[in-house]
Parts: sequence; C-alpha cells; structure tokens
Amino acid sequence: MRWILDNTGRLARRPYYEDLELDRRCEAVVNEFMVSRRREVSFPIETDDLMVLIEQHADLDSMADLSHEGPDVEGVTIFGPQPLVRISERLWEPRRENRLRTTLTHELGHVIFHNPLWVQRRNQMQFDFVASPVESQCRRESMLGIKSVDWMEWQAGYACGAFLMPYSPLQKLVSLVRQGSQEVASVTSVPALIEATRDRFSVSEEAAQVRLAKLGFIVEGQDKSDFFPGA
Repeated sequence: MRWILDNTGRLARRPYYEDLELDRRCEAVVNEFMVSRRREVSFPIETDDLMVLIEQHADLDSMADLSHEGPDVEGVTIFGPQPLVRISERLWEPRRENRLRTTLTHELGHVIFHNPLWVQRRNQMQFDFVASPVESQCRRESMLGIKSVDWMEWQAGYACGAFLMPYSPLQKLVSLVRQGSQEVASVTSVPALIEATRDRFSVSEEAAQVRLAKLGFIVEGQDKSDFFPGA
C-alpha cells in the first residue's frame, strides 16, 4: 500500500492498494473469522456469519429504513470510533439474498479499509465527529466495484468480491474446473465457470462474472459463449 493524493478532497492523502494486497487482507480476515467461529474455512459463508463478522468490527443495524437516503441506497456506513453499518430492510426479501450478501460485504470493506482513516483524521485534528457524522452511502451501481465511481467505493466493491470469493479457494475452483476434476463437472466454457463460482460461493451470476474478470480468469467483456483463457 502507498499513499497518494486524494483527488476527492475528503483527505489530504488516501491509500492506494494493489489488487493482490486487497485480496490478501480480505482472505486473512475471512480465514481468521471462519476458523474462530466454525473451526474450519468452508464456503459459501453463511449470511448469518457475515453479520457476525461485521459485528466484530462495527455496530450493525441490519433492518434499517433507508428510504430517506434515496431509492437506490442499500447500505450506509457511518464512520467513527465505533462505526455503524446500516443495511436496508428492503434487502431481506428472499429473492434479494444475493444482494443482501454483497451489501453486507461491501459495507464490511468500508469498515475494514476506510474507517481507520477517519478515526486517524479525527485524532490528528483533535475533535470528535459532531452534528453530521461522516458516512458512506452505497448504491447498487457501485456495490461490486464495476465502475470506478470513487476510490472508496471501488475498494469496497473489490473487497466485497474478495470476502465472498477469496482468491485462494476461487483459484482452486478454477483449476478444478479446467482439469475436469471429479469434484466439479468437467466444463470449459465461460458460462460453466461462472455457474460453478456462483454455486460454490452463493453469489449472483453478475458478482461471479465480475470477480472472475477482475482476477483475469475470464476476459472482461468476453462473450459468454467463448472459452476462458488457459492457466
């Protein structure tokens, strides 16, 4: 990680992470938590476990009324000495479970990577958050980090995929699929790889495709009928 100028003006300098650094940090957080809670690292991570993981780092309001934040706001993280994560109550409909899971992990990304920045800034300026706490509003378009809307949203979006689909187990799955292992049906097409990822980690097809593309296992924008690149 290195420090660079924050062009948004929120901070004087902001952290710049290589993708691998984000992957390693997120995987370490998941592994430590799963071993502590389940005595093993297994996937998919249960939604209840994701909430417990957040609660180890922040207060969690998992059924928040965010209607006043706008129709497309699904999660909010309020930064501070004890950060608060608020998840829209609308996401608890059964058909939206994948969206709930990505929102939980997106907000976890803000807590892990960004809350320390605001706490540090508060300590340096020697005043408490008052009146209007600093917060991050997360909309669907930035949830997976598909668009580089903003450095904070991009990092949280990348962390979202890295928490749900950590690099090492995902790389292993891709290898098994390519080798036609008996553990995974012998498949070689992009749609089959996306489907295998979706099923193994309990994520949406979109989330699986974005994560695979970011790690270079498939080519971003590649037609789904194409074959994925070799190892």
